Amino acid sequence: MSKPVPATAVWALGITQIVGYGSLYYSFSVLTPAIGNSFGLSNEWIFGALTIALLIGGLAAPWTGRMLDQFGAARSMSLGSILVSGFLLLMAVAPNGTFFALALAGMEIASTLVLYAAAFAVLVQLGGRQAQASITHLTLIAGFASTLFWPLTAVLEAQIGWRASYVVFAGLNILICLPLHLWLGHLSNRA
Repeated sequence: MSKPVPATAVWALGITQIVGYGSLYYSFSVLTPAIGNSFGLSNEWIFGALTIALLIGGLAAPWTGRMLDQFGAARSMSLGSILVSGFLLLMAVAPNGTFFALALAGMEIASTLVLYAAAFAVLVQLGGRQAQASITHLTLIAGFASTLFWPLTAVLEAQIGWRASYVVFAGLNILICLPLHLWLGHLSNRA
């Protein structure tokens, strides 16, 4: 029998989606000029690398779906938090564009474990048919990612540079998202 998804779970996921989309996607357009300049590459090259990375991430979707089903969405999101943090750190220390592009592709694969598809699966695993309203609420909360992260990224890039900005974003994913995903995993086990 379905039961309502706890509001705390929706808000916890909302925070992780804001940090996830903000640090993994919305920051990219702000940081691209500095990334390209540091490697001597055009913005088009950097965005081309993102396009290929997005395609690779999309090809990982069936693998992600199997993980979400087999291990539980919240537990998979915990692993995803660790992985995206690691790939953000690899992007931060990239010595050249090729290394950066490979780390970006890894980050896109890992991002499938922490963004909407996984978050929606957590809500369904917690509430069954009652999850529909929670999914809508989560989407509204996560909409603040661009509002918060475009200016935050611009300030960080101006103050500490693109590399250190990615270190900060890795830290946010470990210090904020990982504990919330672990808590959601505990909550899912009780459901």
